[in-house]
Amino acid sequence: EGRLLVLPAASGEPAMVEIHLLGNVLSYFLELHGFPALHAAAVNVEGRAIAFLADSRAGKTSLSAAFVQAGYPLLCDDILALEAAGPDGILARPSYPARRMWPDAAAHFGADPQAFPPVVPGGQKRRIPLGADGPGNFCPTALPLAAIYLPQRHPELPAAVAIDPLPRQQSMVELLRKSFLTHVLPAVGLDSSHLAFFARLVRAISVRRLTYIDGYEHLPAIRQGILDDLQALPGL
Repeated sequence: EGRLLVLPAASGEPAMVEIHLLGNVLSYFLELHGFPALHAAAVNVEGRAIAFLADSRAGKTSLSAAFVQAGYPLLCDDILALEAAGPDGILARPSYPARRMWPDAAAHFGADPQAFPPVVPGGQKRRIPLGADGPGNFCPTALPLAAIYLPQRHPELPAAVAIDPLPRQQSMVELLRKSFLTHVLPAVGLDSSHLAFFARLVRAISVRRLTYIDGYEHLPAIRQGILDDLQALPGL
């Protein structure tokens, strides 16, 4: 019916229920309904979505937050659901209007970490809402996906950021590596449709390696480098 019914045990910790619900459970639900889920953050740049696809601690939240700080609404912070649209297009669908941020990142982007609850009891990471209850805006509508960036930090670069396109075969590998529940999909008969969707994606959407210098002071230059790169992409 397109709904999730959650019946937590009486002894269950609400924060842990939320972690699993907004992680493996939600991503499996999305896959069952034909929306492949990537471990990515995404923002709305002038009506198109750009995504930062990465494992934990690779900087996807800080990179997306740099865009939100400049007025670009957040589409998702952790789970990016995708949808086929038309003959070639891919839509990026919105998630929930909140981010999981470490205290130093929260403070840098204008949120007092002590004013927001931890993601898990006793943990350092905070759940920071957007909109009326927190800094930044949220995009509640699906958008055409313009590009996917794979961030990686580098201690020394001649500029704040370097961006290079990935070959399609390598793009497929990265998409599969950073999908939710890739190891589960064969058991439920979804692996072939999953592969077919990503084959379609890499034919239509540019997947790009984003190498950048770490440090909050570099984020404005990194953001501008990404915006300049977007302008140079065909069809944009």
